Amino acid sequence: MVDIFAGWFSALGLSETFDLVLANIVVGIIMIVVAFLSKFLFEKLLIKPIEIIVRKSAFKWDDHLIKHKLLYKIALMIPAIVIALFARAFPAIEGLIYKLVTTYLIFISAVVVDAFLDVFTSAYQSLETSRDKPIKSYMTVVKIMIYIVAGVIAVSVLTEISPWGILSGIGAMTAVLLVVFRDSLLGLVASIQISKNNLVSIGDWIEVPKFQADGDVIDITLTTIRIQNWDKTITTIPSYVFTSAYQSLETSRDKPIKSYMTVVKIMIYIVAGVIAVSVLTEISPWGILSGIGAMTAVLLVFFRGSLLGLVSSLQMSKNNLVK
Repeated sequence: MVDIFAGWFSALGLSETFDLVLANIVVGIIMIVVAFLSKFLFEKLLIKPIEIIVRKSAFKWDDHLIKHKLLYKIALMIPAIVIALFARAFPAIEGLIYKLVTTYLIFISAVVVDAFLDVFTSAYQSLETSRDKPIKSYMTVVKIMIYIVAGVIAVSVLTEISPWGILSGIGAMTAVLLVVFRDSLLGLVASIQISKNNLVSIGDWIEVPKFQADGDVIDITLTTIRIQNWDKTITTIPSYVFTSAYQSLETSRDKPIKSYMTVVKIMIYIVAGVIAVSVLTEISPWGILSGIGAMTAVLLVFFRGSLLGLVSSLQMSKNNLVK
């Protein structure tokens, strides 16, 4: 296509260098226009009629498709697909275009799966069963895993490095961060959770016996919370104290071996899973364990509170502690 436009411009008397540059610009503009026009037509000709049908249907579960804009998020893939079809028109940067398009599609795929999980969660929460067996915390962890996997694959595509090599590097870096900046990282993540969930605000009266704090919150920083006690003294508390969840361990003397057997069962399933993946992918089990270790380290650093909350949620759901 570039050659066709270059020939036209050359016929107009333009220099060879200038007509190639101008031809590339014109083809690039056409590519962008076609990409976004395709998305626009997809939304108007396919998504809009589907929305009308869904709103008129007697079913309630399909309303969540509209609520979470699942179809619109799928439409975000269309411009990238069109750009990939035009990539051959730019042989000098064809490989780069394919890499960028692939990376974009990986993240959009993660966004689409995220939206689908939201649809599934909303549909499930409309059922009576959801009161006794909530799944929102499980979906949160699944989303975290999806975005981590998408990020690793995207970096692997851009750098042409094996995903296992990237996970190993992340694991090593995370280990260093855990040792050197543990409190700062936990405080940072906790600060984000506090801000997002509005757990603590300036002026709140709180009591933390562990730190001998009992008074008004006067300052919230990135990693700490300052409290002015009733006697006018100031106490500084790490942010992660307010987001930490604690598990109550089973201490029954009648069945002390039960907790150990649970751990053994978990280890058996993990080993079986690693061996199965190794057989299917022909990757060394040690490489797989390395990747799992790296991903676990990342989760522990950045999502410690969420993971502890998930474990607590599992226990409450299993033992029917709270409804």
